[in-house]
Formats: sequence, C-alpha cells, structure tokens
Amino acid sequence: MRFKSMAAIVGAVMFMATTVWAGNNPTQITWNFNSPAGILGTSQTYTVDGITLTAYGFSSPGNPTDLYGKNSGGDEKGLGINGLSNDEIGGTSFIQLNLSQLLAQYNTGFLTLGSVQKGENYDVWLSSGLGTLGTEIVTNGTLDQIQFPVSLVKGSPYLGISAGSSGNVLLGSLSVNQTPEPTTLALFGTGLILAAFLFRRYDRTPSRIEA
Repeated sequence: MRFKSMAAIVGAVMFMATTVWAGNNPTQITWNFNSPAGILGTSQTYTVDGITLTAYGFSSPGNPTDLYGKNSGGDEKGLGINGLSNDEIGGTSFIQLNLSQLLAQYNTGFLTLGSVQKGENYDVWLSSGLGTLGTEIVTNGTLDQIQFPVSLVKGSPYLGISAGSSGNVLLGSLSVNQTPEPTTLALFGTGLILAAFLFRRYDRTPSRIEA
C-alpha cells in the first residue's frame, strides 16, 4: 500500500513538473509575410501548421488595393501596399489580417513590423469588420523587427496595421506560443501512475522455482 501511495505521488509530481516545463518552454508558430514576393492581389493567404491567415490591402477604409510582398534583405522584408512609397504601408492605407482560425486556440499574438526607420512609426488596430480599422491598441509604435505582444479578441478577428503619424512600414510576421495541450499532459501523468501500479503488481507476483 505504501508503494502504491508513493507511485501516485511520484506520478503527480512528474505530471506537475512536465506542466511547468511546458509552460516555460513554448514553441512558436510564425507566419512570415515576406513571401510570396512582388505584386499580389487585394488578398493573400498564409498557412502554417494547418492554420491559415488571410491578409487584405486597403488604400483607405472600404477601398481594397493590391498588396506587395517585399524581400529586400535587412529590415526591408514584409508585406506592404503596391504602388505606395517603397511599396510599404503609408498614408491612409492599411493591411488587415483575418485571425479567425487562431482565435479558437490563442488569445495572444506576437507581432513584428519592418522598415521602421528613425522618425517613422505605426498603429495597430482590432476590428470586427473587414475594411474598417476599429479600435486602436498600439499608437505610434517604433519597434523595428522586435516582437511585441498583441491581444487577440474573438469578437474582433481583424488585426489591422497602418502607418502612424509619419513614415512607411511593413508587416513582418505574426507568431503564437504553442504549448502541449492540458489533456496530453494529463494522459502522460496518468500513464506514469498506471505504470507504477502495474509494476507493483508484477513485483508482488510469487516467483516460480523449477524442480
């Protein structure tokens, strides 16, 4: 009996340790927007690990326009607007990402913007409707190719990026942190306890001595 209790405790401790480890060691899934390159249509899909994000280009609210995939090296990589200065997001233009497929599993994303030169900045928005900017969640951001967190809200599946008070920028990438599902971890812990219990039963089985 004492052995079974110890096995249960060991299994529970290993389960908790595995959970803590997984939480501290997430794996990132990243959508990079520098490929495909060149002139694109008014929308473009990007699929990683079976999850598809769709980007849309707008010259102004309600007015679709062509996107441009830029891959010029350095921080000149990402998604912009075709025909604008340096084929980047500027003026009244903006890009929206449809995050509907992400929202079932994630509530935080990590965004990077590119080509943010000195004196340039950007705004980030969440919206419930395609073609409308919605609620501003970042104002005049200046980080260049550095991840920063953004909230993902089920009622506002469109993440928008526009130029801020000055300059032209590129949508670089969006990432989410992926950790093992709680059910997987629970099964792992249960398996450890069961294995210890079965070992105990085997250990108690009398050995046969051959004559």
